[in-house]
Amino acid sequence: MIKHITIISNGEIIPEIGDKGRPTRSSMFANYLRDNNYKVKFITNKFNHFEKKNRKKIKKQTNIEYILISSIGYNKNVSIRRVIDHLIISIKIFFHLLFTKNELIICSFPTLSNVIACHFVSIFKKLNLVIDVRDLWPEIFKTYFQKNFILDILIKINYKIRKEIFKKHNIVAISNSYANIIKKTVSNNIEIPIFPLGSIAFKNSIKKSENKDVIFWFLGSMGKTYDLKHLIETTNEIKSKNIKFIISGDGASFDEIKKISKNKNVIFTGWCDLKKIKYYGHIADIGIMPYTNFSTQDLPNKIFDYFSFSLPVLTNINKGDCLKIIKEDKGWIYDSKKKDSLKDKILEISRNKAKISYFSKNTKYYFDKNFSSLIIYSKFLNYLNKFIY
Repeated sequence: MIKHITIISNGEIIPEIGDKGRPTRSSMFANYLRDNNYKVKFITNKFNHFEKKNRKKIKKQTNIEYILISSIGYNKNVSIRRVIDHLIISIKIFFHLLFTKNELIICSFPTLSNVIACHFVSIFKKLNLVIDVRDLWPEIFKTYFQKNFILDILIKINYKIRKEIFKKHNIVAISNSYANIIKKTVSNNIEIPIFPLGSIAFKNSIKKSENKDVIFWFLGSMGKTYDLKHLIETTNEIKSKNIKFIISGDGASFDEIKKISKNKNVIFTGWCDLKKIKYYGHIADIGIMPYTNFSTQDLPNKIFDYFSFSLPVLTNINKGDCLKIIKEDKGWIYDSKKKDSLKDKILEISRNKAKISYFSKNTKYYFDKNFSSLIIYSKFLNYLNKFIY
């Protein structure tokens, strides 16, 4: 008998329905379920979060049905309009689930309003709900508002809602740190299995130490999460012709970042499709993850992206699972609070190509064993099967 699973997530890239970019968690897992003879209903917003425009109408595909929920959209990620947009989507999701057949619901957190909608549907219809904790809202907005009375109140309200809803359902998380934070606000006695985001392996070869240049690669959106200004200002101070930087991505701060760049060895590629990502991932030596000091990131998807290309990483994340992994000879940590720390690390790395090759070998082995999407989603599915009738 074919089993049915409903996946609910806002704001993800879904290449299968025409989005630009690589498959993300829900997309990869939906495809994995389909390939293992499950029927999937994928419910998401019609509004494309990254392009800030509506997606086109999608026809039902084999074993995956995409349900695009329409709303008002928004131009700014931090805005009242976005809050209203999410509330409208959650209400529509509630009624859709209420009057359609579902066996198991997987709802991504964030957003909390979707979780609330799924919670009430699961009560009315006596369904199993799995909450997939992939980020922390509204804590993440501390990146934008470091001291804000209203935000502090919202976080406290969020905690109370989590405690009442999360303890009634099954919870999984993408990292131990996120799981521990949820436990603190819900209950230390609950069990939270860890299923990292994972990625598809793009390259099997290991970087060779005889490469003439050392290429540092940033891949990501150019917004509030990443401290790209510090990165570019650092590259301006590096004069070596054999140290090169590739900055891939687009976003609100793209023009500003590009304008302050003075180093001819810094290449801005703009937004990249999958073909270009594969190319730059192949020629790069190091993946850079420069986060702001107020970022809530602990085990970001960026590390999966870089490891999928066998690239060790250079980052300022000095906590949680990410720090533990990198310290095991898979990358380097710099201190963003010290002026020359990033510059010194870049110079240090560039002088030791043998270590780059060694770290690259470690990242490949670790990725194949722990971060491969096939391994992660096989374990995830085994976990879910006990909730499907």
